[in-house]
Amino acid sequence: KTDSNGKLTATLSSGKSRDVGEAFVTATAGGISEEQFFMFIGTSLSASPSSVNFALGDEQTVTLTARDGYGKPIPHQTICIEELPSLIETKDTKAHNSCQNSLTTDNKGQAKLKLTAVKVGEGSIRAISPAPLEIPVTVTSFRFIEPEEDQAIATGTEVSVRIEATGYNGPVKISTSSGILTASNTSSNPITVTADNTVEATLSGFGSGKITLYAEKD
Repeated sequence: KTDSNGKLTATLSSGKSRDVGEAFVTATAGGISEEQFFMFIGTSLSASPSSVNFALGDEQTVTLTARDGYGKPIPHQTICIEELPSLIETKDTKAHNSCQNSLTTDNKGQAKLKLTAVKVGEGSIRAISPAPLEIPVTVTSFRFIEPEEDQAIATGTEVSVRIEATGYNGPVKISTSSGILTASNTSSNPITVTADNTVEATLSGFGSGKITLYAEKD
């Protein structure tokens, strides 16, 4: 009922903190109707980087940021890591209530998840704060097939360089501590992985002494 001034005050709630979307309220009195539009804005969770692609044995840190419906950071917010693929390991999470792996945001609404790649493959991390978020994860492995480790090679010759790139089909950057690397299928470096998951190049113009070859995702 209205008060003595003919006014009525009501409270409208979305019911759950993660509910978002449009809502309409219709008031009818004496055969006259009036409709009011509302938009519920829920919490959000973002990750930087938004996806993880690293080599076996590498480490990478993902920064998770929780924000409220107005875009402001939420401090001291619990983020539950619902799914953590077997490809990666982390020592940062703690058990919290029904969540086996969780993080807590700092005063800036951020929490850092440090990851170590332990197995080649693809998967995804699923986090909830309560807004859900999925972070794709890819773990690759680079292995030099040629030349063999500690192989003795005469100066003034050309050496075939072959790298096996397990679980990865993107560009690979190859570098050397001595000499010049030339890709067999392109004049550029990084080099795109071939259909059989290998990278091929030729090393020439190197000096005497120990030479170190490097391969990394570009």
